Amino acid sequence: MSEAGATTARIPQTDPKANYLAHAAEIDRAIAETLLHGQYILGPQVAAFEQEFGHYLGDASVVAVASGTDALHIALRAGGIGSGDGVVTVSHTAVATVAAIELSGAIPVLADVSPDNFTLDSKRLEEELRRWPGHG
Repeated sequence: MSEAGATTARIPQTDPKANYLAHAAEIDRAIAETLLHGQYILGPQVAAFEQEFGHYLGDASVVAVASGTDALHIALRAGGIGSGDGVVTVSHTAVATVAAIELSGAIPVLADVSPDNFTLDSKRLEEELRRWPGHG
């Protein structure tokens, strides 16, 4: 088919409206409950989520955080990552990843992805590690 007559199929990654419509009653009820009791940070919904998700994970301890950036920052700090450490991530990562690394005091080290699978290219990872002090 010529370019002029070609149609483009659009395949969305997510459809927030469809997801909302599928769960509208439950979402609206949770919002109303939160607004009515007025505790917006660390309220009963957060505690219930932590408990329910922890149970789902096999009675694990769960701590809800405000964002993915916070989650990454906490994970880095829990792993002992801090000032002067290098953290390798893919070059096309979200800004939040680099922000979390920097919040930890570490240095983001960007490595390219493999054209075969669009994940971290192991050869690029090795190159970046060789450049880092203390690695040979």
